[in-house]
Amino acid sequence: MKNYNNIQSFLSEMLTKISSNVNEKDLCNNTPFLVGKNWKNISIHSILLKNYSFEGKAVSSRDICFMLHNAPQLKSVNLVLVDDVVPVLREICRSNSNIEKLTMKKCSSQGNLIPETVLINVLLSLRNLQSLELKQTKFTSHKFFETISLQSNITSIDVSLNEHVTLGDLMMVAHNSRILEFKMSRRYKTPKISDQEMAHLIKALKQQITLLHMDMCGLGNYTYNEIFSCSNLNDLKLNNAINLGVELLCKMSECLRNIRNLKIEGPSTIGEGDLYKALFADPTFGHQLETLKLEYYSSLSDKECCEILEVCPNLKKLSLKGSSKVTIEGICDVLVNATGLTLLNLAFLGISTFSSNILKLPSLDVSRCCC
Repeated sequence: MKNYNNIQSFLSEMLTKISSNVNEKDLCNNTPFLVGKNWKNISIHSILLKNYSFEGKAVSSRDICFMLHNAPQLKSVNLVLVDDVVPVLREICRSNSNIEKLTMKKCSSQGNLIPETVLINVLLSLRNLQSLELKQTKFTSHKFFETISLQSNITSIDVSLNEHVTLGDLMMVAHNSRILEFKMSRRYKTPKISDQEMAHLIKALKQQITLLHMDMCGLGNYTYNEIFSCSNLNDLKLNNAINLGVELLCKMSECLRNIRNLKIEGPSTIGEGDLYKALFADPTFGHQLETLKLEYYSSLSDKECCEILEVCPNLKKLSLKGSSKVTIEGICDVLVNATGLTLLNLAFLGISTFSSNILKLPSLDVSRCCC
């Protein structure tokens, strides 16, 4: 076996093997200074990169393809506003077969629909692909969703803000019994799928689904009741929850016993005090939560917010964004005692005094504190 006395002379295959088992931080902290310093320089080499994110306005499709070609170990690729995404997808199929997560947001084929054959080729080429996100991305879908239904490796799909997706397409997704995560967190203002149709879709998914992110605009009791029958859910986001009433909150508390992450946005029909009484009457519901986002909830008061936080002792992430009645000074004392928080979003809250004690929470990452 050949001896190496300089880390920079290691073969790329060996570096890749090292990086897959030990991260840069471990190497820098547990090896002599010179080796650690050299490793830090080498670790940014494209062959070792695991994640790429591209902004289409900042880099051309040609340059994206070049970087993808030189990064064969990629696990995740995020494409945003890439106007000529077809050559990029073809390069991914050729050079990045290990990708597990592919995200496309606001992408197109020079302003036109992405050919379905290109996307199907992505599905067939990336055998390790687990998560596919097509947010506000234009594409044809005659056989695309049928192909997804046959892919046993795909467990998560996001089709938010895609006007070309039909109920029939989504039912094809539901036929893939391995889908664990379904996201449609934003839809167009004029929904093409009725309350009863969406309820039928959720019913088809509910046996296995663990994560559900839904835009509830235009949806009512049929859909809510099916969602709250998904007993395996541990992550639920309800955006535009306009029709979420007290009775439904009670059912949520009773039925969703595995919830860890919960977001409720814009529940305009819920009065002051009702959320706490209906959802947190059983303290075990609050004890299981690690993430709680109550956003744009106009009736949420300081008093009710404090009551809710007191029965949620295990929170790591909290967002009260846009809940206009809540003031930072009104909930400050409770927040200071929330020693497990790592993320805090208080955007658009009323403020007259701000306690610096909040920023001294032992686990809070100040860079992720939004005020």
